[in-house]
Amino acid sequence: MVKDSGSTWKQYKLPYDNPAIEAFLTIANNARNQAIGAENSCCQAMTENENTTIGVLPAFPQMKDSFGTGVAYSTKSLLLSAEAAYQAQSSVCKTLSQALDTACQQKEVLRKKADSINKEIAELEIEAGRLRASFAAIADKKQTDNSSNTANPAAIEAKKLLSCLEKTYNKHEISTALNNKIAKTDANIEYLAAELAEASEYQNQMEGLLNRANDEWKRIIDLFKIDPDSINPKLFYQKDAEPSSTELVVNNTEAVAPAQTENNMQAEQVGTAEVSEHKKQKKRERKKRTSIWGVIWDYIKLIILAVLIALVLRAYVVDITHVEGTSMQPTLQNGDNLLTAKIVYLFNAPQRGDIVVLHAPDAPGENYIKRIIAIPGDEIQITNGNVYINGELQRESYLQDAETTGEIHTLVPEGYYFVMGDNRGDSRDSRSESIGLIKQSDIIGKAFLRIYPFNSFGLLE
Repeated sequence: MVKDSGSTWKQYKLPYDNPAIEAFLTIANNARNQAIGAENSCCQAMTENENTTIGVLPAFPQMKDSFGTGVAYSTKSLLLSAEAAYQAQSSVCKTLSQALDTACQQKEVLRKKADSINKEIAELEIEAGRLRASFAAIADKKQTDNSSNTANPAAIEAKKLLSCLEKTYNKHEISTALNNKIAKTDANIEYLAAELAEASEYQNQMEGLLNRANDEWKRIIDLFKIDPDSINPKLFYQKDAEPSSTELVVNNTEAVAPAQTENNMQAEQVGTAEVSEHKKQKKRERKKRTSIWGVIWDYIKLIILAVLIALVLRAYVVDITHVEGTSMQPTLQNGDNLLTAKIVYLFNAPQRGDIVVLHAPDAPGENYIKRIIAIPGDEIQITNGNVYINGELQRESYLQDAETTGEIHTLVPEGYYFVMGDNRGDSRDSRSESIGLIKQSDIIGKAFLRIYPFNSFGLLE
């Protein structure tokens, strides 16, 4: 006898969050559930099939002909279930393999960044050693120039040394963050490799099940001497459907008509004509009474449909954003109305410079509108009123020469974004501890068009 495999639904879950890889795991989870469902259906059908052919038919051989078609259709269905299970599990293996490749690529990117940071640390430590030696030499000689026009050489070297040490400390922090990220990625890689190996083993089981289903199909075809091309599971269910009421009436009429006399037929025709005219009159009256309500109902349906479409559009496609406050001046003004595209980030990741609407981390139920300054993997530094991304000074023309306050130096992790308002002196944004980095899931959409006031209508930059 064939028994169920005992497989259960399983949800793949990474040890450490990674949105890019979790997208693959969502697909793998769905395919895995489909594979197990199809496998269980096949095993159950195969067990029932064997019960019929091995247990029932030997006891009632005279029922072989009546059982043949049903068993054949059942066997064809279980074969299709086995094929579906195999294909679904193949999809699981393919998706897990893609997830593993993505994780390995992420690790390689992180490793290169870590190597680059470590190289910079080594160079800074050499420079720090040189500055220490210079400072010590100057201090030993006690060279001091008291004139107002010449700076103290020891003080100059000490300032350089402190700056170098501060840079080294910051680089060490970035290196530590990168190493932690690499360790988490290694854990995810180990998890995915183990799950892929298990999924491949399960795929081999599905291949074995498919082979058994094929053997069962051949056995049933030989046992009942059935043409395999004549078996279509879809037609099997249509074949047993009961005739419609119209067919029953027609058949009944054909059976009674020969027994009627000519006079009876004429009388029936007259009666039928009268009944038909009466029905037509009633139909016209009903149509007249309901015509007004029919028109009203049509309008109601159109209104309901329009409301539903509007709700779907606002929930998933595009929405209107009303600007309150001055944090995005001069780009946006208090009272501006904008169109925000929600669907755009379903297909593309947010980019630097995008003006986005996001859930306020420090004010539940409210939304903020800010500009994305740094994306995942960027090293952002704010110092002396300037913004540096990956060591490059940013020329932010939309600021109109306004300085960026605050001192920031950090690496933006995967799935997070650094945002600021264009009015850098009056904006609560990622520079604030209460706001911090923004999760991608908290970004609602991209503001792309100003629709009011009309004299400022146009695309946003």
